Amino acid sequence: MELHGSARWAIDFEVWKPQEEEWMHALSVLSVEEMQRIQRFRRPVGGGKQIVGRDNPDAKSSCLGRLMMRHLVHEALQIPYEEIVFRRSKENKPYLATPSSKFACFSFNVSHAGRYVVLAAEPNLAVGVDVMEAAVPHSQCDADVTAFFATMSESFTAREWRTIRCRTPPDIGHQVQQFFRLWTLKEVLRWSPPYQTVMQD
Repeated sequence: MELHGSARWAIDFEVWKPQEEEWMHALSVLSVEEMQRIQRFRRPVGGGKQIVGRDNPDAKSSCLGRLMMRHLVHEALQIPYEEIVFRRSKENKPYLATPSSKFACFSFNVSHAGRYVVLAAEPNLAVGVDVMEAAVPHSQCDADVTAFFATMSESFTAREWRTIRCRTPPDIGHQVQQFFRLWTLKEVLRWSPPYQTVMQD
């Protein structure tokens, strides 16, 4: 599969259920820094126990994101896997440090949340991508959503809050959907200058 630089990928990482041998092989193709970063993920489960490695959803989604980046660069830029090197910008965004003559600029971004890992890439443009599960953490009722919105009041402008709360009578489910839709769009814009951004519905 040869790419021409532009890519939009989404993977349901819950479908991937690696055995220990497959998990260790996946880690082995990453850099030492990437592997150590993934191995630091911990999820407490009570009784002093923690979920780590391939059983930890955060570790698994992070590993998949890094594998997607490597596959993208290999296919789009024809760089051998062993020569691919990633670094992080001061904003902590990964970028390709391996020189390539195919494009003057090659931008990509990865995000993961819920059960999905997504990737977007564009040659000669800045690109951003974000994915969020449209659910308020630990919410059991409408009051929990209202309290959550209050803690996030400064994250949106007055006009954006009107968009979130546009339905009459109030529809909490719709408000949550609108909240996370705007949140992901704002995250995308953090990585992509507005004059270079193409937002797709």
